[in-house]
Amino acid sequence: MTADHNDFFIIQYVRDIIRQEGRNIGVMLFLDREARFYALGQVDRQTTDPEPFLAVSRLPSSAGWFYQEWINWFHELAENEGCEPINLQNQLLELDEQGSPFIAKAGGVITIEPEEPPEITLKELFQQVVGKSGKGTKGEFLSRLGALMASLNLRQEPGFVEDAEIEFLPVGQPAVTLRVPFLIDPPSGPRTVFKIVRTKTSADAFLRQVSDAAHAFRYMSDHGFATRDRCIVLTERASNEKLTQLEYLSSFAHVVSINDANAFSSLERILKPSSP
Repeated sequence: MTADHNDFFIIQYVRDIIRQEGRNIGVMLFLDREARFYALGQVDRQTTDPEPFLAVSRLPSSAGWFYQEWINWFHELAENEGCEPINLQNQLLELDEQGSPFIAKAGGVITIEPEEPPEITLKELFQQVVGKSGKGTKGEFLSRLGALMASLNLRQEPGFVEDAEIEFLPVGQPAVTLRVPFLIDPPSGPRTVFKIVRTKTSADAFLRQVSDAAHAFRYMSDHGFATRDRCIVLTERASNEKLTQLEYLSSFAHVVSINDANAFSSLERILKPSSP
């Protein structure tokens, strides 16, 4: 079997439309009657960590949604128009004519061996054209967590505090200090408290995290600081042995695995429940 020769396009963010100063942020690979897209900060098809893009674009953190919307648009374009490569190429090239902040330039042709999975070729091409996405330095868990926070605009919520330290001064008892990675304490309305429990660690470290989270949520609930329906454990996929402990935590808080496809909708329901 002979190798295939496939076209690819380079997707750029144009920081200055007048000067045409572009930064490579993604690649679009044309295959046989389909196309694949991969972007800076991409964790999976539904999730993108905006921080690497914000770093190269010098845009404020509030622009994370803007980047995610465009990444979704490129994915949908590849999926819907990939079977018609001429139409797809024309739509990509029209971005520049329309003055879009993201444009596409013909990158050339890449050779793909018959036995090589397209996903491997796509990521290798991305590394050559764009560079590292930042996932390796932060790890998959933190990349997903950052992407979820950006999608939910958590940092823009009134009263958002990162790495919060909460001190309780019960009458006639020693002071108690609890630490949480995230806290939303709005001027009005209920507080929301988060704890993180990593499962990709030793059994002892995992159990210490579970014990700390259970103690924190129980103490805050007993002292009226937060109710169970506003306590959230952010975790990841777990082995059967560790699932039991996560089920135990569900008696104190919502347990959300950020690996799950419905993580965004689950957190949105908790944070913004529908009116009765």
